[in-house]
Amino acid sequence: MGMMHSKCNGLSFRGEIPWDQIKVGDRLTLVHEPENPYDSNALKIIHNRTNFHLGYVPKDSANLLLNEIKATLFRCEVAEVTGGYGYKTQKGINIKIEYDFEEK
Repeated sequence: MGMMHSKCNGLSFRGEIPWDQIKVGDRLTLVHEPENPYDSNALKIIHNRTNFHLGYVPKDSANLLLNEIKATLFRCEVAEVTGGYGYKTQKGINIKIEYDFEEK
């Protein structure tokens, strides 16, 4: 089993994010979108409790997981909610991804 930390890309494009329902430790689902017109390695991030599409795993991280590590099973959760105060008015989400991978 492996683990990596990442951020959630694309939050600013998601519209009305249910920030009041997103907490550290919340489970997330990663969905591979091989038909995504921008990136065949796209990993969509879904917040399990609200079923809200938060955004995507950054392209480099998704490529690493799918093509180099060949991860086969993901467990993902909210690691941190950032911003939303002071001069950092825009919020962000950092995630923790645990994964299984093919043995070489």
